[in-house]
Amino acid sequence: MPAFATVAWIDAILPEPRTMSNVPIRISLERLLASVRWLERRSHAMGLPPVLARLPMRWLCWHYCRMLQRKIVRMRDISAKFRRWLAVVRKMASDGRASLELLDLDKGLTDAVESTRKSLWALRDCCLEIDTMFAQLGYASARLRRRQQELLQEIADSCTLAGVLQAELSAHDDAVLARLRIMRAQELAAGGPLSGA
Repeated sequence: MPAFATVAWIDAILPEPRTMSNVPIRISLERLLASVRWLERRSHAMGLPPVLARLPMRWLCWHYCRMLQRKIVRMRDISAKFRRWLAVVRKMASDGRASLELLDLDKGLTDAVESTRKSLWALRDCCLEIDTMFAQLGYASARLRRRQQELLQEIADSCTLAGVLQAELSAHDDAVLARLRIMRAQELAAGGPLSGA
């Protein structure tokens, strides 16, 4: 029976490591924040007005907002893929012939979705940590807060969809296996091909 959890689809739905990796983001931003803090202090010491001394922090906030926007777009792509596959699973479950096809017997697709979900939660944790870093520097930005909240919401939505997809995959496979057992039992009862073995 065909398995629909193809490697191509798993590769397509999983986040790209360089896009979703939270550790390099955290480390690079910590370094940037430390450099910006040092630059701001030096600017104050040199007698620059506070508005000018704060420019590096404003630039860093702008840069981070752009990074968040790219990740928001990526989250929406992942959610869209989850929705498409939910539609596929539901359509197969309602189609008499297709409903006998096993989608994820070896749980490869379910595991791939779970791995994606864990990556999303790690990104969420990173986002919250970075928010704390800015707060510790006494920097607040309405634009930054909006972007962070938007990203956190997109992550939550994607994780919810991942959970629904996993549940429906499991339910579909359980239903298919149950139907196949019944069909096999009926075959044997009717003197199927293996009855004389």
